[in-house]
Amino acid sequence: MKNIKFLSAVIAMTALVACQQAEQFAEIKSNGKENRPNSTIEFSNYVNSVTRASKTAGNSFVAGDEMAVWGDQTTGKERDIIFNNQKVSYVEGTTWTYTNKKLWNAGSEYVFFGFFPYMDNPIYEISSPEEGRLFKVNNYVTTDNADTQLDLMISERREVSPFNTVNMIFHHMLSKVDIIFRVSPDFDMTGISSVELVKFHIEGIKESGSYVQTAWDSFDKPVGAWTAGEKELYVEDKSGMSATDNKGVAIIDDYLMIPQVLGKNVTFDVAFRIHYQDGTTCMITKDNIILGDAIGKNKTESGIKISSWEPNNSYLYQLVFNPSKNEHGGPTSQPNGCIDRDHDDPEHPVKVDIITYDKDGDGIPDEYWVDEDRDGNPDYPLVWDDPDGDGIENLFPDKDRDGLPDGIDNDEDGNPDDLWVDTDGDGDADKEVERKKPGKPNTTIPDPTGEEGIGNGCIDKDHNDPSHPTHVDIITVDKNGDGIPDEYWVDEDRDGTPDYPLIWSDPDGDGIENLFPDKDKDGRPDFTDSDGDGWPDDLWVDTDGDGEAETEVWRKKPGDPTPIPQYLLAIEFTATVADWEKEWEAEVNISETKE
Repeated sequence: MKNIKFLSAVIAMTALVACQQAEQFAEIKSNGKENRPNSTIEFSNYVNSVTRASKTAGNSFVAGDEMAVWGDQTTGKERDIIFNNQKVSYVEGTTWTYTNKKLWNAGSEYVFFGFFPYMDNPIYEISSPEEGRLFKVNNYVTTDNADTQLDLMISERREVSPFNTVNMIFHHMLSKVDIIFRVSPDFDMTGISSVELVKFHIEGIKESGSYVQTAWDSFDKPVGAWTAGEKELYVEDKSGMSATDNKGVAIIDDYLMIPQVLGKNVTFDVAFRIHYQDGTTCMITKDNIILGDAIGKNKTESGIKISSWEPNNSYLYQLVFNPSKNEHGGPTSQPNGCIDRDHDDPEHPVKVDIITYDKDGDGIPDEYWVDEDRDGNPDYPLVWDDPDGDGIENLFPDKDRDGLPDGIDNDEDGNPDDLWVDTDGDGDADKEVERKKPGKPNTTIPDPTGEEGIGNGCIDKDHNDPSHPTHVDIITVDKNGDGIPDEYWVDEDRDGTPDYPLIWSDPDGDGIENLFPDKDKDGRPDFTDSDGDGWPDDLWVDTDGDGEAETEVWRKKPGDPTPIPQYLLAIEFTATVADWEKEWEAEVNISETKE
């Protein structure tokens, strides 16, 4: 059939994985009743970050919410189970209550475990104290209705001294998914009244799964994984939403989904209708968009393929509509190309076309794509990389679209296959496409005698030990130009290039944050204690220029929440939920439709 090229519907699908870990947090403070042996055990709550089904940051519980609590008491060699799937109900403010109040004993040790929500016929279970008190969830089934979905959460393991309110710090177990569409700011809406979503159809998502906890980590947070079932979730087709500008319109709003691998069968179809002011309309469609092909980024990572939904992660997909833009602007002056280092071998003739896209209209291609079957449509992108470190970048295939070169070496010459093109028109690819590697990010090494003393630094609490001299440089990045560093990085080998970031944290809860290494770049401090002094290694800097790091970099913890009220008599509870851990952003560029 003859290929007919329509207006391309460029739908930038952004998966904002607000992977902000739902950790419920509240301070455990003494209430001055340490010597009162018959005070009862009470609970409190606090939540960080919620949707309609999920609980937001802070105290977002409402009257009628119920959590299940387990509690173990150890007195000498004796152990008592003082709570066993105890229903604790939320009343108002930060008040949680339960029947048959339990009493503190001054000479005992206590540990508490929690699950939200409480169920009369629970799908959850917890192992015995001897087995580590690990949770399981058996065959949880979600729904296609955010208002009826449950925000399943497990509390941190809470060791609490007598006469203190027990704060249950919960973590989300499911994945939060939102999908919106909006009109691109680059789309000229002159003469157009609105863009209507005529159809959004998604399929392939699993509706059920089972969870097994395997451990408690060093911060007493639950560690575990989901196994998705086989049955697919029916999601009702969405339609009838209209957008007139770049503001997002919700298609899928605050869905709590089973964490799962997004296979090639998880796809969606979309159809849009442009409504012109003269009463005419135009339809734009695109089918079989693979959700798991979205390439994402967050605050510390980029080029990551969002091929699965993880527990305690939030994903926001944005469909950005721009039918006036052809995502790939046609062939360049180098249409004949070869993806093979051994380009002049007769066994490897020129076999692909190269399509480029000039986004800013400056005449310089911003994207290179391979048209492997030479049908005029791009098949996969090429990405710039400098694998040999010579300062010259070449173009390499990225068939899995993860934003990274595939690194394939077909002819086994020790060099990954890259793009060669035919520059003289004789049909043979004779030249690599290359460019000088772009400059380093705009980072600055501050004056070591400045106010904050950033320059020469040491990542070790035992900073004045002769065996731990000043041995790193600190690089800061001022993103907004206000003169205050927004990011701190360690240049460990002092080559002028940042090696890993430093993260603000307040591990001792004194309201003062220090900077700690994040070598694995997961957005959380590593909390390594190299000198074994009981305090994790943080940043010390040389403020007087004598070569010795003598001062910690610190700041007052921003935005501390209002202290949670303390309950003086019973064993009482609170509950908190922390923010989602990461925010991911991913784009899928959809090119021309053909028939």
